[in-house]
Amino acid sequence: MIIYGDLISHDEMFSDIYKIQEIAGGLCLEVEGKMVSRTEGNIEDSLIGGNASAEGREGEGTESTVVTGVDIAMNHRLQETSFTEEAYKGRGFSSVVPLPASQAQGPGFGPWYQKQKTNKKLKKKKRGLQEVHQRLYEIKGKLEEQRPERVKPFMTGATEQIKYILANFKNYQFFIGANMNPDGMVALLDYREDGVTPFMISFKDGLETEKC
Repeated sequence: MIIYGDLISHDEMFSDIYKIQEIAGGLCLEVEGKMVSRTEGNIEDSLIGGNASAEGREGEGTESTVVTGVDIAMNHRLQETSFTEEAYKGRGFSSVVPLPASQAQGPGFGPWYQKQKTNKKLKKKKRGLQEVHQRLYEIKGKLEEQRPERVKPFMTGATEQIKYILANFKNYQFFIGANMNPDGMVALLDYREDGVTPFMISFKDGLETEKC
C-alpha cells in the first residue's frame, strides 16, 4: 500500500486503495471516494495502514454512534474546515504581517494605522495574494531540494489552478490533516454530476509517498 502525505506537515491524506487520477495536466491528483455510514471508531486497519483497532480498544463498551461521511476523510482522520475566498487565498502562513520598525509606533500605530484601517478590504486582498504566493514558495523550496525539475512547471501550473479554484469556490468543502497543522495541505472536496460521488483534489507536488 502507498500512503500519500502532506509534504509540509507530513499528515496522512489518502492511500492508493482509492481510484486516483492526475488532472490539470498532471498538476493535481483527484481521489474518488464514496459516502459511508459506520459505527464511530470502526475503521478498518487495511484502509489507513495503521492499527486502528488497537487504538480504539480503550473506548469499547461505550454507547456507539453511527456517523456518515466521505470515506477518504473518515479513514484518514481528515478534519473539515471552512474558508472565505480571501482566507483560502491566504492559506499558508500566519495572517499577521510584521510591521517595519519605522511604522511600529506603539498602540494604534498612529496615522499609519488609521490609513490602513480605512483601506481594510484592499489590504486584506493584497495580503491574501501575498500569502498564497508564500504557500506556493514553501512547496517550491521543498521541490528545489528534492525535485528541482518540477519547480518551474509547479509554479506556473499552480498559479493557474488557483484561479480555477477561486472561480468555482462555492462548489468545494475543505479538509486538512488530522493534526490540523496551520501550514498543512488543504484538500478540496467536490461531487460528481450525480451529486453523490465525492472526490478530493490535492496538489501532486505538495504530497509525499510512503510504502507500508
